[in-house]
This record gives sequence, C-alpha cells and structure tokens, in this order.
Amino acid sequence: MSVMILNDKCTILLNCELYFRTLTQKPVADAFHTTETVITLAVESIKEVKKLVDQAVLAGARTQIPAQDHGKWYKWGFEDIDGHL
Repeated sequence: MSVMILNDKCTILLNCELYFRTLTQKPVADAFHTTETVITLAVESIKEVKKLVDQAVLAGARTQIPAQDHGKWYKWGFEDIDGHL
C-alpha cells in the first residue's frame, strides 16, 4: 500500500489488487470491461498536459479520445496499462 497525503483534508491510498480484495466482499472491477474510477489531475498549462500524456504513453498508456480545448480548460487523458482512466 502507498499513501499520498495531499493536504489535511485529502489522503490517497493506493492498494495492490491482492490487498484491495480483502477490503470488500464484492468482486473487483476489471478495468478493461468496466469503469471503476476516473482520476483527474489539474496542471497549470496545456504544455504540462501534453507532457504528462506523452510521458504516460511512453510508459505504455494509450489515449482514448483526442485532446479537447474548451477555452477556459483543456482536456486530454489516457488509459493506463491496467485499463484505468
């Protein structure tokens, strides 16, 4: 398990699948067939978005939709090697 403390109100816990299975009696979602979570990151510029997505793709991720410029915000994402958005 990894713990990431963002601030005094937000902590993120990342669990391996074997441990995660001990936390629930329900089946664990198969991210290639269902969406179990969407994680969103905010960065300061379009350049940072492109850099983040490019690095993810180099590490094995794949983009699902083209980048979208909505004027006030810019959106582009990727699916990681396990199928998570």
